[in-house]
Amino acid sequence: MKFHLICIVSALVPICAVAADDDLQRQIKSAGIILNYEKGIAVSATIGLKKVSPTGVALLKDLSTVKGVGFYELAGIDKVIGSLSDNPNLETLSISDCPLTDNGFCSLKNCKKLELLYINRAKISPKAISHIAANSSLTVLELSGITVTAAFADELGKMPKLKLLGLDNCTIIDDQAVMKNISKVASITFLSLKNTTCDDECMTIAAQMKNLRAIILDGTLVSEDGVRKLRGAKQLELLSIEGTDLSESTLKSLREANPKLTIKHGVKK
Repeated sequence: MKFHLICIVSALVPICAVAADDDLQRQIKSAGIILNYEKGIAVSATIGLKKVSPTGVALLKDLSTVKGVGFYELAGIDKVIGSLSDNPNLETLSISDCPLTDNGFCSLKNCKKLELLYINRAKISPKAISHIAANSSLTVLELSGITVTAAFADELGKMPKLKLLGLDNCTIIDDQAVMKNISKVASITFLSLKNTTCDDECMTIAAQMKNLRAIILDGTLVSEDGVRKLRGAKQLELLSIEGTDLSESTLKSLREANPKLTIKHGVKK
């Protein structure tokens, strides 16, 4: 599951918005920042593969139409995040393969309008996750290649608006304990556990998540027995467990219990 979140922000910019000053945009580009445009308006920025000064990134706060920023393979990410956190309009942030530390994560709590956060392959300490959880405005959190513990998952309960949680390719320590804490976040409607060690016992817990509408189990350890435990989740609208063949009896059982459920399964040949 890859959302590439910075693309979403284009829909958030009014068509009538006035393009930013040309000189400012030239300064931003000269700082090594790529501006992405929608109908002639700069709506997001991509930063990476070279050193970018915090001063250059700080210019983005003066470009009011930019609501999404993506970082990849960027050195000095902590200072850059610190500069960017002053942007009052930042709604979407993507960080991939960057050496972000607790100091950088601490700056994230200053992004008061941040709604979508994607972090790929970063070391997130208990202190760092508490900084992420401080963003009460977050509705989408996608983590990939991260180590997730029960204490980590417990911090998610501090995000009252969190609706979509992705833990694809994460190393989960004590799956059942993690699932129990995730299940306490009543606002979650979409959960992706693709390519994790999530197993059948986790499905007993998932079935109790009353607001869950979609669950992605591709590449997990969940078997047919685990899938059958979801029969009681009558609010569920999407179940994806690609990589596992489900028998006709299991499919029939699921559909009889929940006629509106869409099921994606099977091994691609």
